[in-house]
Amino acid sequence: MLGGHLGEKVAEDLKQRIIEYNMLVVSKYYSRITLKRLAELLSLTLQVHQLR
Repeated sequence: MLGGHLGEKVAEDLKQRIIEYNMLVVSKYYSRITLKRLAELLSLTLQVHQLR
């Protein structure tokens, strides 16, 4: 398994890709959804500064 800084980077990249995939799947089922509700469905915290 990868360790150190590279392992952390890979883990963070994987987490980001999973979130993006989950958002894509949710978008196929919901045409109108608030960011708050989307965050609830995906078990994420709503952090506006990351959305910009």
